[in-house]
Amino acid sequence: VAAGSTVAASPSPAVGGCTVASGHGSRFSVGQVVLINGEPRVITAVATDAITWSPDLSAAPAAGDVIANTFTHFRAEAQTQSLTIETAYYETGGTEAQSRSRGVVGQCEWSAEMGKLATLAFAGRSSAIDLPQDLSISVTEAADDMGASIRWDGIAYLFAAATTTAPSHVCVTSAKIAVPNTWEMIRCGSAENTVAAAVATGGRRDPVTVEMVLRFDADFYTGFTADTVYRALLFTRQGSGSSQRVVGWHFPALRMMGVPKQTEQNGLIYLTVMFVALQSTITSGSDKARSPVSLFLG
Repeated sequence: VAAGSTVAASPSPAVGGCTVASGHGSRFSVGQVVLINGEPRVITAVATDAITWSPDLSAAPAAGDVIANTFTHFRAEAQTQSLTIETAYYETGGTEAQSRSRGVVGQCEWSAEMGKLATLAFAGRSSAIDLPQDLSISVTEAADDMGASIRWDGIAYLFAAATTTAPSHVCVTSAKIAVPNTWEMIRCGSAENTVAAAVATGGRRDPVTVEMVLRFDADFYTGFTADTVYRALLFTRQGSGSSQRVVGWHFPALRMMGVPKQTEQNGLIYLTVMFVALQSTITSGSDKARSPVSLFLG
């Protein structure tokens, strides 16, 4: 994430791509979300030091402008890591009540409302547990390395996936994103507790879903009738310049799950729209390029 680049003067940068500093093309990959003058864009191709992104910017960047990389988290076809969750009590004499869950796998649900902190719920199950005992778990306070909390201001671009031009802002009041995972435990008698591996099969049966509440717009009824595939960038940013922080989601292909529902709130009409996230239209390459959802932080 610390290895971005700058826009080269030649050839002239365009709204959909540019050449970066010599040797820096290898710092970018297809599916990666980058920040260009605070605007998130998705890398669609890398050729030596020439990169292209989508959708277009409203104006071409200038020579010397910074292209900042982000931590782009995506849904992988195969999982290679699990979680270990430890519980310890601080009070004197509580060491025998420490416990540890190993091989934890699960699923996340994320939600955010305008002007509030986003929340993340995680539910998981473990393949092995160390029952309460003295496990020598440290209770020394550790500094939080995640930085200050970020208020969700809900900048949203929601547009037809076929559109390449710079999108316009859409007022999304709230968003709820569910990334379900169904885990199939592979059994083997020689493995601990007979669990040799865990395979995520949730994306094959239960897709990622997105619920958005937005101001009334009849165009979404037209989009439902036409079975339009949408694309979305939902993000928030705080600060400015080199200290600006950004967190958001990218959905390369969204299809409505049903007719948008009208609701009345304080005399105004809103729409609740449910989307299902589809695999990216980039059907080859890395998991990052094909992922139906990406969470980016920068």
